[in-house]
Amino acid sequence: MAEDKRQKGGFEHVGNIIEQVVQRWRKQSGDVLDRVATEWAVIVGPAIAQNTRPFALKGSMLIVNVESPGWIHQLQYLKGEIVSKVNTELGAGIVDDIKFRIGRV
Repeated sequence: MAEDKRQKGGFEHVGNIIEQVVQRWRKQSGDVLDRVATEWAVIVGPAIAQNTRPFALKGSMLIVNVESPGWIHQLQYLKGEIVSKVNTELGAGIVDDIKFRIGRV
């Protein structure tokens, strides 16, 4: 329908365009987050996987819930390695950074 309006020289309300973009972006980031969550134990290993959980993906930043501040401290040292492993498993450029936060695991 949107294409028909554009082909006839009509206009489409900007709200409709924004809604379509947001829905497409949410689906894509949700699909990627599902893939990360599915492969998480393989990517980080069983000990880290038991104390962490991928929570959200905002652009190329992965937000990971962590059990305790001690784990956050330890994971900061492993951040680069985890980013590299995520991109190796799921495709280059999926994750550029990780933010660790205390949250439900």
